[in-house]
Amino acid sequence: MRYFYLIITILFLSSCTPTVVESCTDGLLNQNETDIDCGGDCVLCEITYPNTANYGVNVLDSITQVFEDNIDYSFACDLPIATSVIVEIIGDTMQGTSSWFYDGATVDGWIISDVTNKTQTFTSNKFGDLDLKFEFLGVGNGVINIYENNSSVITRSKTFNW
Repeated sequence: MRYFYLIITILFLSSCTPTVVESCTDGLLNQNETDIDCGGDCVLCEITYPNTANYGVNVLDSITQVFEDNIDYSFACDLPIATSVIVEIIGDTMQGTSSWFYDGATVDGWIISDVTNKTQTFTSNKFGDLDLKFEFLGVGNGVINIYENNSSVITRSKTFNW
């Protein structure tokens, strides 16, 4: 009889499969996540800003702070599903006709305000890689403030010169 219970116990234990508990930290794309362990019921996925993109060095990266006159740059970010970004450019010291420009043929995904008091706002909630052809003219400096996911608090900021 003792062997009978032993055999039953062995059969029972060998027939059990471990239950995988889905979570936001399991390293898997499951539940209703939009990427591995983010989106859906998990925290929003991270917005990224590549160092370079289609048109050259990215104005929005965290590294580059000096830009040259009349050179093409990218104004790029990768927006995961259900995220949004607002980029505010504030020109501080701008000499003469100094300014920045974007190529109107590359605005897909961006809503762009007019320049008011040396400030311009670029807004998007379009999923995917966004890249705007951007250029500086003349000499100046300013600040780029980035607000992610409808935050009223600046999530990234940098000063820059051109």
